[in-house]
Amino acid sequence: MFPSHKQSLSEPWSRLSQCSTLQAAVEQVAEIYEFQWHPYFLWMRTIGVDRKQFVRSQIPFQYAVESFSHAFIAVFDRAELNQHQAAEAVPAELSSNTPNPPQLAFQRCLRTLEPRIPLSPTCPLDITAANRSILNHCLTQSVESGAAMLGMIEYLYVDISATISQIIQQRNWADPNSDFYYMIHEALEINPSRDLLTLANRAWRNPETRPQVAQSLMLGAQYLWEMYDGLYPE
Repeated sequence: MFPSHKQSLSEPWSRLSQCSTLQAAVEQVAEIYEFQWHPYFLWMRTIGVDRKQFVRSQIPFQYAVESFSHAFIAVFDRAELNQHQAAEAVPAELSSNTPNPPQLAFQRCLRTLEPRIPLSPTCPLDITAANRSILNHCLTQSVESGAAMLGMIEYLYVDISATISQIIQQRNWADPNSDFYYMIHEALEINPSRDLLTLANRAWRNPETRPQVAQSLMLGAQYLWEMYDGLYPE
């Protein structure tokens, strides 16, 4: 599935490098990928969707949360270390079968909604493919390109979290005073997004590397869109 307006992605991509600032480019990508119109969120808004269905649909996203943290490590390590050292460090962490703190936090929040539901299904192919593409990009492309991709994903996910939080609150699925993941994500993740985009801005200011950053912004949004394709119940 592609963005709901069926707009060709080649034209926006070519125009993206013409934006005066990186922030303007990020906002333009967000307009192209309007997640409120993704089939998953249209499905979630339907009256017939109950809390258990929602939690079941979100369970596979724990693998995305886990993978995002490895990609963040790859980018921020490479910003300070040489590429060879960072590329060796990240796969070593990926070999662990123990859920990392972000994944555990996500699992706790799902269990807040449905305490008895099992949380370890097979990861859908859509999410697996996107996870690997994101991590490979962060390991093999420039630090700034990796930061642009992750910064775009985080920027979009702030609004996604707010949308999910609003629906949950409207349907009284969780205590408004609880530390439910989606209710706090909007406040907690703005700074990481800014840090990533600040790092990416170094390459955006250079006309020669700006197209690569623009491509990374679009790819980040596309991979996140495809992840939600994997969550959508067919």
